[in-house]
Amino acid sequence: MKGHWLTALMAILLVGLGAYVYFVELPTEQKKIEAEAAEKQLLPFGQRDITELTVRSAGETIVLASAEDHKWKITSPIQVDADPREVDGLLRALTLGKVTRVVDEKPIDLGSYGLASPSVVLTLKGGGREETLSLGDSGPISSTLYAMRASEPTVLLTDLAAKDFLNKTVLTFRKKEVLSFEQSKADRLRLTYPKSEIALYKLENKWKIRAPIEAPADQPAVRTLLLKLEDLKALSFIDPGPQRETVGKKLKEAAAKITVHAGDTEQTVKLYEPDPSSGEAYAVISADGPIYRISPLSIKDLTRDLFALQDKRLLGLERDEIAML
Repeated sequence: MKGHWLTALMAILLVGLGAYVYFVELPTEQKKIEAEAAEKQLLPFGQRDITELTVRSAGETIVLASAEDHKWKITSPIQVDADPREVDGLLRALTLGKVTRVVDEKPIDLGSYGLASPSVVLTLKGGGREETLSLGDSGPISSTLYAMRASEPTVLLTDLAAKDFLNKTVLTFRKKEVLSFEQSKADRLRLTYPKSEIALYKLENKWKIRAPIEAPADQPAVRTLLLKLEDLKALSFIDPGPQRETVGKKLKEAAAKITVHAGDTEQTVKLYEPDPSSGEAYAVISADGPIYRISPLSIKDLTRDLFALQDKRLLGLERDEIAML
């Protein structure tokens, strides 16, 4: 009987110890871990919380703002769509950035850290909060930067990499895709050249040539063309103004005019190569919009003759269509 009481007592003690660990020790340890993580966190923001970003460097100030659909726009010095990959990449680096150590709690000489004249100054807003972060020189090891938050005059060593923040310009953040469409939704394509025109339609999930002849299309060739069209990017921009008017006068006859219909939208781009020997090539999508400087190779990639787009297989069958051989 005595042995049973001893076993019960040990069981009660074990349960009590488990409860103490679960309700006291674990929460305390969790709070300690969270406090240490918060102390190392460089900025008090989650990436989705940030609604405005200002980047100041080399005498240039760029202001970006997030719309309700989380699409970013440049609002100053011009008002255009932003490149989401560039903005997201910078914000991701910032919000994941950590403080590796406090270098100087009461700095006197900020110049020794490159913070007297910071390389980049970033101001972030979101959720009713705002923080400004100044970035200075690289630290003693690679992929580190000295930094200082406006909320506390302390020099920090961070795990930020210079390549993610330096040499960022308006062109860096500007959306460079000339057209915006989803290749999978494209169902009509028209290629107009100075002396010919090719029309393609997608019927029953297969591309067919409708003009100048009725014929099956080379499916990989059409998909490749659409991929290159979707991936057409500007090397730089000539925005409306005197320079655009000057360049526009040189653009007489388009080397190609391409119209793509996808979903409920239809977009047209005109491609120009006014002087092939100069290496200049341009794309235009509207008379009052910017002129896009593009690579001359893009024109070669996007101009396809009828033979290149026509199905050249003798039987014209897909492998999964063959029932007997």
